[in-house]
Amino acid sequence: ADGAAAALLTARPDALKSPPELAPPTLASCHSTLLPNSAELMAWSIGDHGFEMTLDASVPERLAQAVPGWIDSVLDSCQLRRAQVGGWAIHPGGPRIIERLSEALGLAAQTTADSLGVFRAHGNMSSPTVLFILQRMLRQDAQRGSTSRPWVAMAFGPGLAAECAVFV
Repeated sequence: ADGAAAALLTARPDALKSPPELAPPTLASCHSTLLPNSAELMAWSIGDHGFEMTLDASVPERLAQAVPGWIDSVLDSCQLRRAQVGGWAIHPGGPRIIERLSEALGLAAQTTADSLGVFRAHGNMSSPTVLFILQRMLRQDAQRGSTSRPWVAMAFGPGLAAECAVFV
């Protein structure tokens, strides 16, 4: 699938007009890590017909082994615990990545429903996918009239690299 997305960031959130209970999320923290001995698990190369991606079948399991400890340290730096996170925007390289990470992190199904929903509706759109998930989470909050934050957004890339953002 293909998708395009953008995010507007501001240093003046007071300039945004929204009710306090639906205030836009605040980016609290960003983190990156590189899984050791994983360069061959995901790669992009330029082929005769554009970019070609290779994705090893062991990626979901490797992420399930590595991500929980890393995420716990990320959350600890924000004085948070997994149980306090109301939504997880997990980049769906495929449904198995979301399923394995959900199991490994002990997440409730409703906290990853938006990640699975975006995958079912649009597939893996590469980089924009996480922003589609965050947009869906914002819409869900608007429908409820309350926020489910804090949120954690995660994406994975060649190397095997992991990126994370915490929103409050």
